[in-house]
Amino acid sequence: FFSNRERADTLGIIHDSTICRTEAQLMRLMSRLREIVEADRSVCGLGDKSGNVRVLNESFPADWMQRYQDEGMSVIDPVVNYTLTFFKTCLWSEATEVFSARPFLELMNKASEHGLRYGVAGGVNGRSIDSGSIFSFSSVSDRFSGHHKKILDVVVPHLHQALLRVSAASAPKPVELSAREVEVLRWM
Repeated sequence: FFSNRERADTLGIIHDSTICRTEAQLMRLMSRLREIVEADRSVCGLGDKSGNVRVLNESFPADWMQRYQDEGMSVIDPVVNYTLTFFKTCLWSEATEVFSARPFLELMNKASEHGLRYGVAGGVNGRSIDSGSIFSFSSVSDRFSGHHKKILDVVVPHLHQALLRVSAASAPKPVELSAREVEVLRWM
């Protein structure tokens, strides 16, 4: 299904995702994949349907991302809900067909004001039933197709593993207690 160029670029991203350890490396991988799927912008994250989301923004508008996070919009984002429900790649239009209630459509209208009109997204199931990763790519023009979904189907599982490593590396480390501190806690 892929051209020789797409195959080579896709395999390169898959390979590099196995050695990805930093957020900067992951953002470079997202940028490379954005070029393959012919998108203008990309973002990825880990989260669940209750709104607990850790977003890594490669190129979505910063003002939109700030508003999105401040207002907790992930809960009413049809693309996030679709991905975290079905864990399969979708065009944004497919997500809005399934999640078509007013709040979902209003969010998409707000996003389109920031140039986020069309898109394709994929994700991988996480540790719980309603959690996982999402990798989303956007464009101002309607250029995404089943072909772009197939590219994401191949690459996203590898990026998911890289995202997990990057997130674990940046998570706060547990505090080491001294023997005396442990003893005091036992007395308490």
